[in-house]
Amino acid sequence: MLNIARQLAANRTRTQVGGSPVRSWLAIPCLLVLLLGCTAAPEPLLPYALSDAEVTAVVRGFYSSVKDLDAPSFRSFKAVRSSGGEVYVCGGMSSRNAGEQVFIGTLSSGRFVPDRIGKDQYSTGEVLAKCQERGIPIQ
Repeated sequence: MLNIARQLAANRTRTQVGGSPVRSWLAIPCLLVLLLGCTAAPEPLLPYALSDAEVTAVVRGFYSSVKDLDAPSFRSFKAVRSSGGEVYVCGGMSSRNAGEQVFIGTLSSGRFVPDRIGKDQYSTGEVLAKCQERGIPIQ
């Protein structure tokens, strides 16, 4: 045990920068700064106004993806666009058999795919949180 302590002490005195011993407590904050400085912040998504053709693509996407809709009426489409060109759309809809529901989906290359539809209190909360995370307040 004493030999290990002596070797550690010898290694500390051998490791020198500019004539003074390198202190391990200085290396830790530098490492943290390097690691935290490398984390990427989420890209800000800019509000996006859907064209009439894009609104039509969103409605068609619902009809092709969700088979149990009975005369849905859509309201309050809100969207943001990523730098990669994807458009994230949140909104609400109501139908005779399902009542009021919120949704989030992705519009890319003229095709809309609903990612999530709030069918109960839990899934509605998830949709609202995801929309809020993307910067789309729908309520």
